Amino acid sequence: MSATGSDRLGSLVPVAEALDLVRRQDRRRFRRVERFIRRIFLANWKTFGTYYPVGRVCGLKALRRPRTDKHEVVVHAYAYILIHEATHGLINSKMFAYTETNRSRIERICHKEAVYFLSRFPKTAVEVLCLLNPTNAPKISRWRASSGNR
Repeated sequence: MSATGSDRLGSLVPVAEALDLVRRQDRRRFRRVERFIRRIFLANWKTFGTYYPVGRVCGLKALRRPRTDKHEVVVHAYAYILIHEATHGLINSKMFAYTETNRSRIERICHKEAVYFLSRFPKTAVEVLCLLNPTNAPKISRWRASSGNR
């Protein structure tokens, strides 16, 4: 069964809302997204996001809504991914090669930049991180319970 045109356009709504969220909440990171991402492709990629410096292309995995069915969690997750991938663009523009040696360092920098943005939304941030990395969900749940951050 194929999706109708309105279904396909509807799947772009959370991406557009994520771009708007970043624009409203963090001008610096939004300028980075504008500068380093020219095209966004939404598809069933293997990873949540991918960045191709040639053409400044960002690939986003089509996210399914989490069990809680909170639209805002998906919007914030796309914002996280867009900032993460735009940071890859920034690092690439500084001529840091994405090699096996640099890979973990670059990924850590990109993750931190996106988490800095999410820190503005503490309640949603936890759900986003669980959505993007389900293996950490039990650890995050234990942390929330022990620290009283419910």
